[in-house]
Amino acid sequence: MNIGQSIDEGRRIVECLMGRQSTPFVRPTMQEIPDDAGIYAFSDRRTEQIVYVGQSKKGLRGRVRDHWDGITPSDLAGKLVKLKIARDVRQGRSWIKDNIVIRWLTTDEFEMNIDFAEHFVIGTLRPPFNG
Repeated sequence: MNIGQSIDEGRRIVECLMGRQSTPFVRPTMQEIPDDAGIYAFSDRRTEQIVYVGQSKKGLRGRVRDHWDGITPSDLAGKLVKLKIARDVRQGRSWIKDNIVIRWLTTDEFEMNIDFAEHFVIGTLRPPFNG
């Protein structure tokens, strides 16, 4: 894949990700998320603005569950505490439930290397929680 093809594929990935039906970010709906490798985006429920993009080489469902659990500061619930949006992980989960929806693409839906795909989407959309 040459650079022009890579840019075209990156744009296609961004468009597909943004055009995907969103799923509420609550524990019961996590079963809908595939356990395949891919990239995911968390969007503000009201504005549809993508606020965080990530990837998982093992399984999207498990990685999204990590964000809910907030065990590390890089997980969304932990990041909300670090950014002082939430007092603790429990309050972070409540904020997530009220404000965030999820979209994803599995690696079989794009040709680009998963690391490059994630970086391209982050570089294009500049999600505030990826900073």
